Amino acid sequence: MERTRELKWVLFNSFYYLEAPVIDSLIAQGASVYSIGPCILSHHLNDGVQAGITVNLWAEEVECLEWLDKQSPKSVVYVSFGSLAIMKQRELEEIALGFEATQKPFLWVLRGDLMDGSSAKLPPGFMEATKDRAYFVP
Repeated sequence: MERTRELKWVLFNSFYYLEAPVIDSLIAQGASVYSIGPCILSHHLNDGVQAGITVNLWAEEVECLEWLDKQSPKSVVYVSFGSLAIMKQRELEEIALGFEATQKPFLWVLRGDLMDGSSAKLPPGFMEATKDRAYFVP
């Protein structure tokens, strides 16, 4: 936080009411924080969207919608750590075991580069134990 006070601005690609507690906390600690988002490419605001250009960093996965349509309304737990998060193997295992313990259907965006330099390894038996109620988006 100390180095953040040295910066002229800290910009968030979000909007205040979504991130209010975080932004307020940073401001209270002396940071010059501004929420400037969400930033969307201008051609997406017009009717003439150019083919092949999206605001997503990853290719869209639409097959999950078919799976979601088969689930009861408001029953699916969704998790995605965004495009920048990196986690340790133990953290991944804890999250997986938590999903297994809930006995609830879940949709998990599990990026190939989520791990800290190694490939993700789910706990032994996890895929088999959750196969009837899980959907994984690579």
